[in-house]
Amino acid sequence: MDPVRKRRTTRSDSAVTWWASLNARRSTPAPPSRPLAASLALAAVTAAAAMPLVWHHLLLPNPRFYGPPTLEVFNGVGADSWLIVVAVIAAGLAVRMYRQAPSSGFKVALTLLAAATVNGMFIDYFDWSRRGVSPDTPAFYGPGYFVGLGCAVLLVLAVVIGWRARE
Repeated sequence: MDPVRKRRTTRSDSAVTWWASLNARRSTPAPPSRPLAASLALAAVTAAAAMPLVWHHLLLPNPRFYGPPTLEVFNGVGADSWLIVVAVIAAGLAVRMYRQAPSSGFKVALTLLAAATVNGMFIDYFDWSRRGVSPDTPAFYGPGYFVGLGCAVLLVLAVVIGWRARE
């Protein structure tokens, strides 16, 4: 029996060439992404700046069992010290992006960092909206909370810039 020979068309040749080209790498590396490095550095500075600011107030009963309740003030270190880790990671990623172009693994890591930060801010909001709140005293969100929220927004912006940067 004679094996069936398939004719290759121009279209199939171009598809095979395209498929093989997906694995090929550029000979010249992409330049570092300066806007990505700047947004990451700004996010790290914003997270660090939020730490000494007031985040929340909490009304506690008086420890002597009589008298008015005491007001406890929480700053970023006392309320949300996890943002320090975010600041350190963002600063490290900013230094890396200043030196070299973002890789696919970097983009995934940056996406996970931004998602964790946004998730942490949501958890902080819901946690403090129910802690020590009564009909007379609403939840208090100080300037530190909103500066930390700005850090989360900057990280989401960095993710958008990072995924648009070429490798």
